[in-house]
Amino acid sequence: MEVVTAGQKYKIFKELVVRRLLTKDGKALPSANVVFENINDESGKLISIKAYGGGFGHGVGMSQYGAGFMGSELHIPYEKFLNTTILVLRLVQSLLSYLRIVRRM
Repeated sequence: MEVVTAGQKYKIFKELVVRRLLTKDGKALPSANVVFENINDESGKLISIKAYGGGFGHGVGMSQYGAGFMGSELHIPYEKFLNTTILVLRLVQSLLSYLRIVRRM
């Protein structure tokens, strides 16, 4: 992403940096899946920027950084933390299915 101000140009790389840069009330964007629309006045001067988000982030699952740390620093075999992550995902999936059924009633 490139941000251009009156005096400077900034290039922002990496999804996490984009998300943390665009915070509101101390909360980062849940996903970097975002599109910006420039809003200009009649003369073409930029008056605001509207952001449209397209994701909610994963919220569950395995962080690539967490997995890397568990393997390289804690020396936990990948099978162990992979099985744990799969179990958690199955529990979340079951809970979401249950909530959908309850909401329909």
